[in-house]
Amino acid sequence: MGGGHQTVLRDEAVTALLTDRDGFYVDGTFGRGGHSAELLRRLGPGARLLAIDLDPEACAAAAALAADDGLDARSGGRDLVRRHHRRVL
Repeated sequence: MGGGHQTVLRDEAVTALLTDRDGFYVDGTFGRGGHSAELLRRLGPGARLLAIDLDPEACAAAAALAADDGLDARSGGRDLVRRHHRRVL
């Protein structure tokens, strides 16, 4: 993703985590979205992904991804961004 951030062990982590193509997953350290993006690429249409991060820059990156998908990223006390299959809610 942008901003000089390099996703580490993305393929290995996603391969190890993905047990159900239509399951519910949580990315507790969204960062710049590299792991979430790869997971979403592999998920089925019934899957759900909840991405969470406290870093304001990570939340801004998530909001930009949501906007690219034509959706509004809503921030609460902990700045949550929800991604349903390939769309951010």
